[in-house]
Amino acid sequence: MKKFLGLLTGLLLIFGVAGSASAVQLISNGDFETGTLAGWTTKGDVQVTNAGGGFSATQGMDNYYALIGLDITDGSSTLRQDFEVVGINEITISFNWAFDYWDNSASADDTFLSFVRQDGKPALGISLLDLETNGTGFWSPDVGLAYGFFEKTYDISAYTTDEARLIFRLIEESDSNFWTGTGAVAGIDNVSITGSPVPEPATMMLFGLGLLGLAGVSRKKS
Repeated sequence: MKKFLGLLTGLLLIFGVAGSASAVQLISNGDFETGTLAGWTTKGDVQVTNAGGGFSATQGMDNYYALIGLDITDGSSTLRQDFEVVGINEITISFNWAFDYWDNSASADDTFLSFVRQDGKPALGISLLDLETNGTGFWSPDVGLAYGFFEKTYDISAYTTDEARLIFRLIEESDSNFWTGTGAVAGIDNVSITGSPVPEPATMMLFGLGLLGLAGVSRKKS
């Protein structure tokens, strides 16, 4: 009987801890290894490749990756994915990136990545300049190749919506208009958003029962 109680206590503790600590992946096909953009919604010039844009040998661009803006066309190119944040208070966003860009509007803080709630209100923004400043590579003030890895944790406990949206976006102008805008190509790979759900009452009850059982077993032994 004592062995059974000890085993039961251990199981309650294991399930309680596992239920309260396990992080979940909120993004699908973030490494693009399917060779497709399945799970993502696109607009403009977005494709999956393992050679285009000259990034295949760049750090972080492993096998297949998403390429935004390879063809020089006017307008905005967007790669986005919606995901649920039900019962999650904190998320960690990470991805590998590479830029080959020409930007004669160096003073313009062009937003590249944004994380927004489904009601359309922005939650955060990361610009090309933010990534360039924290990246690796060689560039003049306005042109060059840069690459790196981005990772940051955000508190979303104040959000009131159940869904959010991750957006990568490049805004380009045609070749003849380089002097007034941005001509760039961006590689994106290993996109990840993880979050640890807030423990449910049932999970906390299991954990509490496990602690009580452990206390009882210890008292009997003493």
